[in-house]
Amino acid sequence: MSVPKQLFDRFTEEISRFLRDGGASEVLDDDLQFGMELQRERLKEREMELDYVFAPRGHFSEGGHGRVWSDGKYRCSMDWRSCSWNRTLIRKGKQFFRDKDDKVLYVTVNDLVKGSASAQAEPYRCPNCGNLTTVGEISRGCPYCGTHFEMEDLFPRVSSYYFVKDFGGTEKEVYGEIKKYMLPSAAVFGGFGLISGILGRNRESIVLAVLGVILMTAFSAGAGAVMGYMIWAFRKLGSLFGEAGKSIGLLFEMGGSRKRFETAMQRFSPEFSYEYFVNKAASLARMIIFCKDPSTLPVYTGEKKENPFSNVLDAQFRGPAALRSFKTDGDYVVARTTVFFEMVREVGGIPVKQNRAVTMDLRKNVMLPFRQGYSIRKVSCSNCGGSFDATRRTTCPYCGSPYRIQDDDWYVTDFRMG
Repeated sequence: MSVPKQLFDRFTEEISRFLRDGGASEVLDDDLQFGMELQRERLKEREMELDYVFAPRGHFSEGGHGRVWSDGKYRCSMDWRSCSWNRTLIRKGKQFFRDKDDKVLYVTVNDLVKGSASAQAEPYRCPNCGNLTTVGEISRGCPYCGTHFEMEDLFPRVSSYYFVKDFGGTEKEVYGEIKKYMLPSAAVFGGFGLISGILGRNRESIVLAVLGVILMTAFSAGAGAVMGYMIWAFRKLGSLFGEAGKSIGLLFEMGGSRKRFETAMQRFSPEFSYEYFVNKAASLARMIIFCKDPSTLPVYTGEKKENPFSNVLDAQFRGPAALRSFKTDGDYVVARTTVFFEMVREVGGIPVKQNRAVTMDLRKNVMLPFRQGYSIRKVSCSNCGGSFDATRRTTCPYCGSPYRIQDDDWYVTDFRMG
């Protein structure tokens, strides 16, 4: 199963709208929405808007090249699509920052396994009224607003995405790019050849003189075209090696992380998914980056501290994560993990694009079953089973029992930049 093209298109269309206007999303999962809500609040404080524009291009413009994994309750798939990507930050109606590039967009999608025993009891936020209920109830009719939904209306949902720079292109795209270098260079060299040919005329016949000018112009234009091609080739190689230089450090930092982590975690759960962990770490890091006060986050239980990412305007997950250390502490495991981002920060009123990382101590009770579809926005009370939004309150609205993320999923006990 690859990610449906229609879902890909809806995601690329909706991400800008959600960052700008908020509201309910039809394709983003709850944790991704929560991180973007925090980012939108930061942009609003700085009187800014952020816009993304995607256009399919390249060899993989249609996607359909994904892989699949499952924990029995959720089926996850990753797919990728080559596209052109434009990003614009606007402050008070004026452009503050803009960049564009050819990218490969990787998207991970979660889909509830139809017919699984726990599917009907899965907590779910009504897309119409926003109240929490369950998949079973909302299929029969939301108890709050009465709206009915089919399973296809609720799932699948995008749980993570990231970009990788795309150096490839179709034959047409490459020719078009080369012509932008060859034609101007040929014109400039040809112009010099024409002038040289005219000024270099002597007293030979007019026919020979004209022929000489034509040959000089043609030769110069041809040499210019070759020079233009060489400039394109050297710039392409320079860009390729430059990007490789930026990424080579990631390979060393990531080296062995997957194998070490899977070996350690699968002792506790055969359903453990490394992809799920990396996506979860990226979601938690995004919440940390854009939260005004991390100590107010339900996913953070550490000491109150200033946020070193308070001037970040946009943060794009780069895909990899590195395991720094792994240890057990009774029923818990603690994984010090670094997640890599490309960030746009405002420094002294000037936008600065930099590669930065978030290092977090992530902790989880491994004696409890893994919940691949867990979301802090739709938790279940351990006492009465009621569903509620743990980003808005820390006690169950039905029975008053306190909510402990320590009993559910990964949470952050410490974080820092880099």
